[in-house]
Amino acid sequence: MKKNTKYILLVLILAGGTFLYWMNNKKIEELKLKLLKYNSYPPNKQSNPRDWTAWIDTALRLYGSIAPLFKEGGPFYKNKNAPTENEVLDIWNANGGAQYYA
Repeated sequence: MKKNTKYILLVLILAGGTFLYWMNNKKIEELKLKLLKYNSYPPNKQSNPRDWTAWIDTALRLYGSIAPLFKEGGPFYKNKNAPTENEVLDIWNANGGAQYYA
C-alpha cells in the first residue's frame, strides 16, 4: 500500500470516528433536554398517557436501567410527580428492556 493511501485511510477513519462521537453526544444532549422539559412540567398519567410513557422512555434511554432513575441525582429521585418503580418496570417490559442498553 502506498504511503499516501495509508494517510488518506487514517484521516478517513479519524474523521468517521469524530463524526460518530459528535452524533452520539448530540443525541445524548437532546435526550437530556427532553428529560429536563418533562421534569419541569411532568405529564399527567391519566390525562396524557402518551407523554407519560414518553417521559419514562426518555429517562430509560438516557440512564440505561431502572435503578439510577430513583437514586440521588436521578430524574425521579424525590419527585412527587414521578412514576413509581413498578410503572417504570411495566414500560421496560413492554418495550423489551434490552433496547435501553444500546
